[in-house]
Amino acid sequence: MDRDGLQTAVQAIRRNGPRHVAAGAAAGLGAAIAIGAMAGLSRTSHTPLVIIPLATSIVLVIGSPEAQPAQPRALIGGPVVAILVGLAMLGLGRPWAVARTG
Repeated sequence: MDRDGLQTAVQAIRRNGPRHVAAGAAAGLGAAIAIGAMAGLSRTSHTPLVIIPLATSIVLVIGSPEAQPAQPRALIGGPVVAILVGLAMLGLGRPWAVARTG
């Protein structure tokens, strides 16, 4: 890291306070552990890691739980709407519109 980047980092820590930096580091560590556990489970079960949206939701909830996309309505409602649209397309005889796995 160059000198300007280091000064910017130090100013950010002073501005935000060490408590916020520690909380950010803890959130990053928690997200890394959760994603690592998912990858390990995928490897041991010999199934592809197709749960990437779940991983991004974990990172979002751990990193910024107050954010609007981290609220239950968005985390649960989005996938439910996607499932309903997929089932509707399948029911209408449009299997090309439904994602295939495997």
